[in-house]
Amino acid sequence: MCNRVPAWEPLKGWPLELLCEKAIATCNRPLGAGEALRRVMECLASGILLP
Repeated sequence: MCNRVPAWEPLKGWPLELLCEKAIATCNRPLGAGEALRRVMECLASGILLP
């Protein structure tokens, strides 16, 4: 996604990996790939990156 959409360019590499790890690690049960992606997108939609 970072390669296709210029708005995602700042999240390339380590910041995106950290965001995914934190979003997935806070769940107390195993997640499938779809659920994990939804959880990461929910974190972004909640405004986690706003100043």
